[in-house]
Amino acid sequence: MKKFAQSSEIPDEDLPENFSWQDIDGYDFTDVPRDQGHCGSCYTFSYAGLIKHRLQVKYGKAMPQLSPQQMMTCNYMTEGCDGGWAQFHGLFFKNAYMVDEQCAPYLGVTKGHHCSEYAECEPIAKVKDVKFVGGGYGSATEKAMMKEIMHSGAIEGEVDFPSYGHMYTSGVMTSNGMKDLHSKMVELAQLSDAAKTLLTKEHTNTASLSEISLHDRGIEWQALNHSILVIGWGTDPKTQLKYWIVRNSFGDTWGSDGNFMAERGADFIRIEGQSSAFDPVLCSEEKC
Repeated sequence: MKKFAQSSEIPDEDLPENFSWQDIDGYDFTDVPRDQGHCGSCYTFSYAGLIKHRLQVKYGKAMPQLSPQQMMTCNYMTEGCDGGWAQFHGLFFKNAYMVDEQCAPYLGVTKGHHCSEYAECEPIAKVKDVKFVGGGYGSATEKAMMKEIMHSGAIEGEVDFPSYGHMYTSGVMTSNGMKDLHSKMVELAQLSDAAKTLLTKEHTNTASLSEISLHDRGIEWQALNHSILVIGWGTDPKTQLKYWIVRNSFGDTWGSDGNFMAERGADFIRIEGQSSAFDPVLCSEEKC
């Protein structure tokens, strides 16, 4: 495939119906599914998984397992096991470095631990650039997400993960029957006339790609509770239902080998609202 300088330069017609970083000519570029345990560290595991994955894509070789423990313990902009945002990890590690799991094993707790414990660990990687997919908060769209994923690798996403999601085993999670009439009417009322036209077109043609952002939907902010990795997409050949392939942080025995599929193009679980991407570099290539 031709390499474009920016993901936005990829022609729409170059986007395949199915794409996954788990299978690029038989090679899996993703990190192994990891388990955050009882610690509220999903934002760190999605970030760590994305950085390792994008390093493998960028340099074309296997990378060491990066340490979520060091990330949580050292980054004062997050709340450790009480939650945080992957974006803040990206901003922090533009001016610091990440280390490997062997030197800083995951403990699932940060209280009582200090960043100085990892002062002797070898620097592995840092972040060169941090960005919102689409250019800013609320500017992500289905199409922009697909282009960024295919261009540079998986993206981190913030979602409103439903409580029943923990019981997921297989298939595509959809919004059918999960949004009541009131919320639908409120959402529709907030759309601009142009967005209403686009939304109507999407629901009559499941093969079309959405270019509706949060701003088009009249949404300036939304409540989110979980961080995930979007590693690809697909379309069900029988129903033509579009879906995202999502890597979770509940271990490889949860869901479909650690993944789940979520309806694509409908902002299901708010997956198309806030997406982030990071450009990592190895410390062996650029001084950390």
